[in-house]
Amino acid sequence: MYGRVNPLTFMLMAACLVALSLLLASSARQGLPRPARGGPVRLFRHNGLFRGFAIAAAAGLPVGLSALLYFHPPQRPDVPYLVGLFLIFAVITLPLVWEAGRYYVLATGAGLECRSPWRGVRGLAWEDVIEVRYSAMNAWFEFVGRDGDRIRAHAFVASLNDLLALVEARVPTSVLKGARAGYARIGRPFPPLTDEPVLEAKAPRRAGEW
Repeated sequence: MYGRVNPLTFMLMAACLVALSLLLASSARQGLPRPARGGPVRLFRHNGLFRGFAIAAAAGLPVGLSALLYFHPPQRPDVPYLVGLFLIFAVITLPLVWEAGRYYVLATGAGLECRSPWRGVRGLAWEDVIEVRYSAMNAWFEFVGRDGDRIRAHAFVASLNDLLALVEARVPTSVLKGARAGYARIGRPFPPLTDEPVLEAKAPRRAGEW
């Protein structure tokens, strides 16, 4: 019969993952712009629900598992599988924490600046934005520049309606055609296009007319 394993090992692993998650979240916030409230510069980040979920998942999953193992100590042959499960938690949740804290879009009078945790910092001048798209699969708006560079704003971005309002005020309405589905998705009225035909009701036929 296999002996049971002291759950303290797994509790220490959970504590290490929680500490790493908090350290990663704190590090991700470094370098965030601090625009003045009500000024011409607006900072957009993932909403609080998304950021809170990332931290809760990164901390709660290993803590919950270690608590379960405390009351039900595992058998020795189960140890490799449990260690693998902790590693899976780390691989899934730590990148989520990094994404939640690192990402931002900064809207200024000159254009858009975006810091992605995976692609670094990039910027687009308003006059260089030639297309705004929406990807239903990825649930994000994509602002495309003349040189092919892209800035993305996910549906998890807080005050997404305000960001789109700023974009509408700076670029021609025709540039937004590719994002019409995204407007419907978030419930924002799509601005009228000047080059769209206006459909008028046809006058009723008179008696004897074909």
